[in-house]
Amino acid sequence: MRKVYPSVTAMQADNDPQGDDGKPLRRGNLVAIYDREHPKAEDNGRIYVYTGSSWSQVAHVPYTLGNEYSDEDKSKVGLIKTNAGEDHYLAGDGTYKPIHVPEAPIQSISVGGTNLQPDDHGNVDLTIPKAPVRGYRSMVRLSHPTPQGLSTSRPIVGRCRA
Repeated sequence: MRKVYPSVTAMQADNDPQGDDGKPLRRGNLVAIYDREHPKAEDNGRIYVYTGSSWSQVAHVPYTLGNEYSDEDKSKVGLIKTNAGEDHYLAGDGTYKPIHVPEAPIQSISVGGTNLQPDDHGNVDLTIPKAPVRGYRSMVRLSHPTPQGLSTSRPIVGRCRA
């Protein structure tokens, strides 16, 4: 697309068409019609080819190139930051606010049906004993090559008792 005209009339009135880069249009160059002041104008989205002396419409892409968000909506998006920490939340006004978590001592914790009471500082010490290994089960599948590819034989199951 070498140039964007605001209207078909403006394009047809251009006797010395130049691209948006200031260089003269050549035969076969494409231009588009789009009026920023009127994003829903009927001619917006029309595509023309320059023939060297006139214009020929080759397509019409009837999509609105603008958006319907107000400047106020756009300014709210600008307020949103993505680098707030994990201790913040996104408020309705588009800003991040800190999360205030009240510090309350733990009342009680139950592990395996046994209630563990916190100490004077609200801490509970959990000691999880390690259980001895009583045994394990291992399953191995053996593969061997055949002219058709790999063949898997039956599984071999092994057991070990401690």
